[in-house]
Amino acid sequence: MSSRFQTSHDVADDLERLSRQLVDGDSAAGRELYAAFCATSVWDEACGSHYLGNQLCEALQPYWPGAR
Repeated sequence: MSSRFQTSHDVADDLERLSRQLVDGDSAAGRELYAAFCATSVWDEACGSHYLGNQLCEALQPYWPGAR
């Protein structure tokens, strides 16, 4: 777990907060979510599903500057 989070519940709470912000139009939250799901990320450290992480990372690419 990263120094930013103590438990996987902390990760989930942060992802929920960011997803609500993204739905409300905050594109900065989209960038944070992209970073959370890309390889070697918080999602991997929390032992999240690689398939789900890859799918979310792909869907969130428009929010990451320079992503293809």
